[in-house]
Amino acid sequence: MKSRPAHEASPGLLASLFNAAYSVYPSGSPGFDAETMTAWLIRNRISLQRSHVFYPGDGPDEALGIALVARRSDKPTHSRLAMIGIIPTAQGHGYGSKGLDMVISAERASGTEVLELECLIDDTKALTMYHRRRFEAVLEMPEWESEVIDQFEWHEDPGKAALEEITVGEVERIIEEHGDKERLAWQAYMLSSHRSAKRAFRLGHAYCAISDPDEEESGQPISLASLIVEEEYRGQGQAWDLIRCVLSRYKGRRWSVPGVFPRSGLMGRLPGEESDHGQVLMRLKLN
Repeated sequence: MKSRPAHEASPGLLASLFNAAYSVYPSGSPGFDAETMTAWLIRNRISLQRSHVFYPGDGPDEALGIALVARRSDKPTHSRLAMIGIIPTAQGHGYGSKGLDMVISAERASGTEVLELECLIDDTKALTMYHRRRFEAVLEMPEWESEVIDQFEWHEDPGKAALEEITVGEVERIIEEHGDKERLAWQAYMLSSHRSAKRAFRLGHAYCAISDPDEEESGQPISLASLIVEEEYRGQGQAWDLIRCVLSRYKGRRWSVPGVFPRSGLMGRLPGEESDHGQVLMRLKLN
């Protein structure tokens, strides 16, 4: 198997490979075209110079998979393997493992010190592949979901609380300034790329982003996509006050939390439970 830099491939080819690789997962193909693929690459800070398109070592010169590597200016010695995938017709021949080894070798040669990724908690095959290459599980990021919340420590008068609706971009800026770069997955810093982040609120020095309750289909949960408090104001209960206030505005609804953030004690105070799904943040020290 051989690799070529992804910047040599067209957005249409990258979209086709991405869609095919993800078609075997429960979530299904994202249905990217050239335009939406390009937008996704930008939002996820993908470096096409560091990313790969895989081809057979011999035979027809047809692409069989991709690996997309992200870079951040505030973490210049780290890279993130945002996705690696092999098209269904080429699976079962060890191409995924070979591709991962190519990515690791290329990142080590480029001076990357840490390569990190997120893996589904229940994807035992992928977890085994990463563990064999000495990736370490740093933390779990479980999903959480509730039934309809009709009994809760509601805010007495959420309509009069100093709850300010802000933009998702403002929450993203707070995460950039106050997020723990050692504990948070890269996905947490790309809030504006999350389909579940449509509206945002601030109460004091606590911030959150949620899906749009007015757009959710009947019975679908509202997603709490992000929750953060400015560093110097933590430990004062401001996050809990914000949760109470936001949930009180949407009584009688179901809620969920995606597997993007570390396990929080606050979730244990809500009338729901962790699901069997979620992600594991994994890191490999290269140099």
